[in-house]
This record gives sequence, structure tokens and C-alpha cells, in this order.
Amino acid sequence: MSSWLNFFVAMFGILALVILGIYGLYNLADDIVETKSDNNIVNENGDEFSIEDDFSKIEGLHWSHMPISYYIYEECGKYEISRMERAFDKIQADSYGVITFEKHNSSVVSDIEVRCLFLENCYKKMSYGDSICSHDLSEVKLDVKGNVITKARIELIGLAGFVETGTLGLSGFVGATCGHLNRELHTLLRAFAYPENSDSDSIMYVLENFFPGQEQYDIRNCIGNAKEIDLEILSDLVENYGDV
Repeated sequence: MSSWLNFFVAMFGILALVILGIYGLYNLADDIVETKSDNNIVNENGDEFSIEDDFSKIEGLHWSHMPISYYIYEECGKYEISRMERAFDKIQADSYGVITFEKHNSSVVSDIEVRCLFLENCYKKMSYGDSICSHDLSEVKLDVKGNVITKARIELIGLAGFVETGTLGLSGFVGATCGHLNRELHTLLRAFAYPENSDSDSIMYVLENFFPGQEQYDIRNCIGNAKEIDLEILSDLVENYGDV
């Protein structure tokens, strides 16, 4: 009787070990699936795909590949589309071709998406000159997975009533930006997760993204205001993305 009892106890112990082992493998499989899910992203069509990070050595927020694709909506108009393309070209040239961009024909799969918003009732033609309200010049939203930037959504802000939306011949982006590329470069560098700062000499100066408003707009105030990309930023881009 004692031997049978010992036999059943032993069998029960073996069965318990088997159950625990299966449970452990099940949990391990769950962990693997969850980890895999953390490394995947889902595009706007609902398709899931894995991130292959060519620049995994970068600890901070970064893009995972080159070239970076972009799409600019036609609503922005020929003038601003041209300026944004010049800004893309300048970053590529100033980084010695380390940072590269390519134009894409779809906003869904592009890395950088550029839209435009035109403010109503911000511009007024006055008897003594032009009046422009205070306003932000752009907004940037980043989609991230871990420390990888998976999408940058840019909205450029112009003035309504001009060639893009109304009858006036000039672009709604001319007045508040002086025709310089400061705003476009500032905005694209924010798409690389460079923060705004309080250095008035920097392209990332916070006021490069804000027009304080003028009761009497004078184009002469724009003279000498064009900026280059900070050397520290260019060095950082080349160092981070230049050696795969």
C-alpha cells in the first residue's frame, strides 16, 4: 500500500513539473510576442512592420534610416513648396550628404508629412501700411517608438487671403517670414527632435517659430535676419548619422 502511495505521489510530482514547465514556456512565448510587438509599428493602412534601426547607436530620439522621405501637400502652394524643398536641400548639402531626403508621392508612407494652415483675419490692409497679427509659424508632432522617430507631422502656418486661398498676388507665407528660410530650417530640425532654445543667434531660437505681430509691417525689418544652421547641430547630425 505504501509503495502504491509513493508511486502516486511521484507521478503527481512529475505531472506538476510538466504543468509548470508548460506554463513557463507559455509565459516566455508571451514575452517574446510582446517584445516583438514593441519593435513593430503600424502604418495608416493597419499593416504592421518591424523597425530596422540603422542608427541604433544613437541614444536619443532619431530616425532609423536614410534617406528620409517627405510629402508636401499641394495646398501649401508653389511658393512654400519651393521653400520647403530648398530647406531639405540645404540640410542635405550642409551635412555633406550625410542627411538625405527623397520626395514621395504619398503622405501615408512618407516619413515627413507637410501640411499648411492659413489664418483668417490675421492680415489687414491699412491706410498707413499692412497689419499682421501675432501667431505661431509652425507646429511639429513626432510619432515615436522607443527612441526612434517613425513619423513627423508638420503644419506650416500662413496668412489667408493671398494667392493660395484668395486673390492677392503674393504668397501668404511672405509677410511673417521675411522670405528667409529660417522658419523652414527651424521646423525641419524640430523634426529631428532638436529643441527650441533661448539663443537669439541660433536657428532653433524659439522666436524663429513665432511672429510677434506688427501694426505697421515694414519689409526693411527683414534685412540681415537670415540665419544659417548652427555648426553644433550640423556636427551632431554628421557624427550621429555619418557612421553606420
